[in-house]
Amino acid sequence: MVQRDYIHNTGKFGGAFVDTSPYPASGCPDPATPGNCLTDAQIRKEIKKVVALMGWPVGLHNMFLLFTSSGEGSCIDSSGTICSYTFYCGYHGFIPTSTSVIIYSNEPYAETSVCQLPFEPSPNSDPAADDATTIASHEISEAITDPLLNAWFTQFGNENGDLCAYNYGTLTWDSAQANQQWNGNNYLLQQEFDNHAGGCAQVGP
Repeated sequence: MVQRDYIHNTGKFGGAFVDTSPYPASGCPDPATPGNCLTDAQIRKEIKKVVALMGWPVGLHNMFLLFTSSGEGSCIDSSGTICSYTFYCGYHGFIPTSTSVIIYSNEPYAETSVCQLPFEPSPNSDPAADDATTIASHEISEAITDPLLNAWFTQFGNENGDLCAYNYGTLTWDSAQANQQWNGNNYLLQQEFDNHAGGCAQVGP
């Protein structure tokens, strides 16, 4: 028997929090940001702190994205073997709790020199912000389809966002500067893999 869970095409912004306290001491040797690096354990600690402070609900229907500033890198652990800008531009994961789970994403500052294709347009005239938007959409899409890292992935380990990374399709908005327009705002977002279409798409079926 195969269990299928169907995803509803709905979502909303739940809130934001800016933590003005100092970064913790560097916990890893990210070569791209010497002396300024957070481990995944440090990132998880920050997320749990803010979730508790704000009283935000957790579980599979909620996701928390942690954005760091320019010059602050990250690595999976203190060994420095899997790090931002040399191995990833973002990733998603989950934090088990005693009663539920916290779905989260690490979103390092979007360095366009390594996290965007050369000469891509910037519909908002802010390349780093536009890049951060498409990285976030990549991780959100993957967390929806593979929240516990045991669901939607290929035999080679690629998730749906990976299959269409840096694939923007046709730029139909803002004089060919953007491929999406929401509430009158233009965005350049990577396409996502669509099972129904069997390839990368800008919208679902």
